[in-house]
Amino acid sequence: MIVDTHAHVWDPARVRYPWLRPGMGPLHGAFGYADLAAHLDDEHELEACDRGEHVRAVLVQAADDPRDVEVMADVAADEPRVAGLVVWAPVDRPELVEGEVERAGVIAADAGTRVVGVRTMQHRDEGAAWLARPETDAGLAVVDALGLAYECLVTTPDGLAQLPAVVERHPGLRFVVDHLGRPPLGDPDALAHWRALLAPVAQHPGVVAKLSGIFPRGVPGREYADQVREVVDVALELFGPRRLMLGSAWPVSLLHGGPAVACVAVDAALQAALGHDDLHDVRAGTASDVYGLARVTS
Repeated sequence: MIVDTHAHVWDPARVRYPWLRPGMGPLHGAFGYADLAAHLDDEHELEACDRGEHVRAVLVQAADDPRDVEVMADVAADEPRVAGLVVWAPVDRPELVEGEVERAGVIAADAGTRVVGVRTMQHRDEGAAWLARPETDAGLAVVDALGLAYECLVTTPDGLAQLPAVVERHPGLRFVVDHLGRPPLGDPDALAHWRALLAPVAQHPGVVAKLSGIFPRGVPGREYADQVREVVDVALELFGPRRLMLGSAWPVSLLHGGPAVACVAVDAALQAALGHDDLHDVRAGTASDVYGLARVTS
């Protein structure tokens, strides 16, 4: 089994997506069931699935809006390969977190799936300083009590630098670092700084990371595979295969040559570094453990 732990669906006619800017041409419009089904079919054709494995997807929130889960659930109701939903909750309003998660859980259950984690886009916009606020810290404690993972959308070095202190305050909460904290491909000095900031985050055993969103800068050339290999090797060194997961970041990947570009490069780097069992952990085992999915043997 392959678990794509980072796919999105959205519908601008139903939900406002502030991050969806005019320059993101391919991303405008709705991405629904037919689009996700086609994406999962395409992923199944990649080399990683040539042995008869199948693909499942975790849908991740795309807006800090209670209607966002309704869009995801509508797709999940038609697509049985959706394994779970990472939903929005107002983490900086701790008194509302449990109620919103429970509401989302009912909607997910009606669609034949379930809530497996919580994420906010506000974290991306305001960084780890937002996580350090007392009210947000209290909200994270509620997420922990609910037994769900919290996904960290860290996009700047400053945010990554502040993350270890947040993790230390919540040793029982499963943190997921989306997109490996945005490694800067092709810049040796910035990449070394990224590694230095990520290392103390990885020291906490409750933190896992997604090999997702590792996109080329511009048109991918021959050097792109080497850059991805370097990043994947660092991730394996810091986290190990049992704390790494795959994610396509679809359909955002359409801005970067399509999902196959990054997925093929990441999978090639993994196959060069890992044996069968460890490869299975990155492709499916870690996701099964983090999100409470049914374990499928390799």
